[in-house]
This record gives sequence, structure tokens and C-alpha cells, in this order.
Amino acid sequence: MNDYRRTKQLLGLTSALLLLATAAQAGEGFGMLRKRANLARIHPPQVRIGGSRISVKTSSQGKKYSSAAERMESLLESELLGSDPTLRLDSNNADVAIDVNILQDDYSESWENRTEMRNVQTGNDEKGRPVFQARQMSVRYKVVKHLFSVSFKVLDSKKKDTLAADTIRKNFKEDFEEGNGAPDAAALEEANVVGVVNDLTRRLTPTKEIIGVLVPRGSLDNAVPFAEAGMWSKYLEAVEKIAAMPNPVNESYRQYAMGIAYEALGYGAEDLDTALKYLEQAATLYNSAAEANPKEQYFILNSKSQPSLFGRARTVVSNVLPGTLSQKVADEKAEISSTLLAPLARVQSALVQYQKMKELNEGVRPPPSKVASLSGAKGLDTIGGDSGEPPLTNDGIVEMLEAGVPESVIVTAISAAHRTAFDVSPKGLVALSQAKASTKLLERIQAEAAKKSGSKPSASTKKKTG
Repeated sequence: MNDYRRTKQLLGLTSALLLLATAAQAGEGFGMLRKRANLARIHPPQVRIGGSRISVKTSSQGKKYSSAAERMESLLESELLGSDPTLRLDSNNADVAIDVNILQDDYSESWENRTEMRNVQTGNDEKGRPVFQARQMSVRYKVVKHLFSVSFKVLDSKKKDTLAADTIRKNFKEDFEEGNGAPDAAALEEANVVGVVNDLTRRLTPTKEIIGVLVPRGSLDNAVPFAEAGMWSKYLEAVEKIAAMPNPVNESYRQYAMGIAYEALGYGAEDLDTALKYLEQAATLYNSAAEANPKEQYFILNSKSQPSLFGRARTVVSNVLPGTLSQKVADEKAEISSTLLAPLARVQSALVQYQKMKELNEGVRPPPSKVASLSGAKGLDTIGGDSGEPPLTNDGIVEMLEAGVPESVIVTAISAAHRTAFDVSPKGLVALSQAKASTKLLERIQAEAAKKSGSKPSASTKKKTG
């Protein structure tokens, strides 16, 4: 009898789940059983290398760093040629000379004893459950520091013009309880060599990024397999065959679906004029979808607002070594960038970048102020430098807070933002506080604003890594 009841309950549960799934797919939208596809976006180089012949030379301040300089030179040559097949090495007759000099590569470690409150088991209660009590304990920490910096110059050998010049700093400081997991000098040096090569390769060659997007279902369900397979022309054709829906909210998903297709076709176009045309069409469609259906959060918010629905959208970085610290850093930063942008903002950012790429390919020299910006006058604190994307502002922080994005992710977004423009006036801070920003987050925003203005950040702001 018990088996009969259990079987009946299972059948009822299965039927309910099937009805729920069917109902979820019946209407227009993304449904409960969500489908996603990948877009491959190309980020243009920020420095135009005129000609195809390059020379790479890496030196160091004294013999102490010579081994790291040799590894950096070899890796940089390999990555530049691998990322841009049009380039080739020619040290005797180079069109562009890339000179890198290691200024600092200093590792130090020390031990500190700190008094901390820890929960210690003092026994068991009458039911045998452990009982804990807070007690002061002396805890030993290993403090690891590594200061790594290089200067670089990209020189047009024919015109004797400096295309880019800057200093890259990769400073590290972290505490490890009892020394567990602490990296040694060799591991940190290798990670920073790879990190500098990664930064320079991104500035000088195109970079591919994989972006995960949700695909609408409902009436558009039959087109989904084309999107999943990356067959975007077929996907667009299938969606356009579906008649426009009289209900504006339902039609918004069809508009959005066509926007995805045009965005993907723009990224895959063979020439920049076609790419720009497709991306402009995608922007128009995304805007129409958002205006018709402002309650659909995915039209106006970024994919990170719903992290459980997505795999890791990450930048393809061929010159990051698996298992190194730089791989961890790259993985974390790759989740940020354009995946933090809502669909319309993402395409608008791409339009700026692709227009810049067109100017670079046509040899159009931007005004001096723009050259200074492109050459990284303010440093390379983030992967990719100034990409032309809009700055992260208070509105962006409020949007992420209201969408439930964890503050740890927001702090990472601030660190990875290409540009920030925070309002830290009393009015701006009050608005952030009303959006439930914690004291820690407010201090991080103040520190970022102070850094941009050149004033001294708050003493309460602690930064472990540079």
C-alpha cells in the first residue's frame, strides 16, 4: 500500500512539473527553462601599429631582474604574433619598436602575531552537541609583499613618433594565516610577468571576448537551436518569419531576439562598415524592446544581476598560464567588462570601439588629447585600459544594489571599471546609503573618487593588492 501511495505521489509531482514547464514556455519571455547562447566580441587594439614588422626588447635595472626580462621578452613576442597574425618580428628593419624595462621586482615576507577572537569548543551539552565559546587567541600570519613595475614605450621607427608610453605596476600584499597558501617569490614574479604581457597584448592587438546572452522562448522557441549553434543568419531569418505581435510586451521579445542576431552578425562581419551597420540596428532593436517592456529586467539590467542563470562569461586570454595567480586574476576580471553592461549599453560600447578600430585601420590620427588617453597616460590598472565604455557612476552602483548583486562583486566591478565618475558629495553619499550601500562599499567608492581627483583616500580604506 505504501508503494502504491509513493508511486501516486511521484506521478502527481511529475505531472505538476510538466504542467509548470509547459506554462512557463507558453507565454512570451525567457521561461523557467532558460536557454543561452554565446556572442564572440572583438575588442580593438588601443594603439595602432603602423606596418607589420615589429621588434621587442625587454631590459632590466641591473642583473637582478635579467631572468624575468628574458622570459617577458620571449612571451611578449609569442603573444603579439599569436594575437595578430599580420605581425612579424624584424629587429633590423622594424616599423614599430616595443621597448619594456623592468624597474622593480622585489619580494618580501614577514611574520606577525595577532590577537583575535575565535570560537573554541569547550565541551558538549546534555544532548552531546558541541558547545563553543569566544576566546582571545594569538594567531600567526605570514605577510607577503611583492612590488613589480615596468615602463614601456611603443615607437614608430620610421616617423620617430611615440605611440604609447607608460608605467605598469603590479603590486601584491596579502596575509596568510600560518602561511597556508602563501605564494613564493618565483610564483609572484611569473604571475606578474604574464600580467604585464597580458596588458601589453591587449593594448596592441585585437582581443576576443565571449559574452553569454539569454535567448527568448515562447513563440520564438523553434529558432533557439540556431542561436545555440551560433547560426545567427538562420536565427534572424527564423525570427523575422514570425509576424509582429499585436501586444507590445510580447513583441518586445521578438525585437530583442532580432537585436541579439544583429549584434552577433556585427561581431562576425568581415568589414567594419558592415559591422557598424549591424550594431546600429541591434542598438535600435534593443532600445525598442526596453521601451515597450521596461518591466523585463534583462532588457535594462546586466547579466551579472542574475548570476545563477549564466555560466562564466569570460575573456579569451591566450597568454595567461593555467594554474598561475594571473589566471585567477584574469578569471575574476573577465567576468566584469562588457558582461556588466545591459544589452543596449553593451552595443553602444561596441559601436564606440568598432568606430575607433575603423579610424585606426584607415590611419586617422585622433586629436592629441585623445592620443594621450589612448596611450594610457593614467596607467594600466585594469585589463584593457580605456575602452571607450561609459564610466561607472553612482547610478550604476545603485542599479546593481537594487538588482541584488553581492557587494563583493560590486567592489570587483569598481576595481575592473575602465573609468569611474563617482559623486561623493553629501547628496551622492546619501543616495547610495538609501540604496543600502554598506559602510565598506561607501569607503571603497570614496577611495576611488579620491584616487581620481589626486587627493589622499580615507585612512580607513585598506587596499591589499595594487
